[in-house]
Amino acid sequence: GWANSLCQALGFPFLPLGTPPQPHFADPAATRQAFGIYLGNAANATQQAIDLLPSVGAPPVDDGQRILDHMRTRLTELRGNLNNMAAQLKAANADDAGAIAQAFGAIGNLVGLFGTLTNDPQLRAAIDQTPECHLSSG
Repeated sequence: GWANSLCQALGFPFLPLGTPPQPHFADPAATRQAFGIYLGNAANATQQAIDLLPSVGAPPVDDGQRILDHMRTRLTELRGNLNNMAAQLKAANADDAGAIAQAFGAIGNLVGLFGTLTNDPQLRAAIDQTPECHLSSG
């Protein structure tokens, strides 16, 4: 159904990202570099997902088009957020644990992405029951 198409279309750009890098607080410079690369790749994947949304089409529920528009908005916000985090991380000192923690938080939002795309109960149920919608199988 629609949830399957959605999660395949959105999952396709995100699958190559793999699981987020783990923070190594003993080596903040390496952590910062790994997170920066991951955030940049995630922002690109988010743009690909935005480009794929029209091919998925609106869900077969009342308000379907509005829901699709809302998803596009959420993805656009996420892309901006990821780009901002990548830029902040680049600008931060290598040993700035706060910046690394914030970046880790932004990456956490990405993992829970499908869960936040819609709050429509029917669609949430469909998404929850669709294996393709669970990114973190990593």
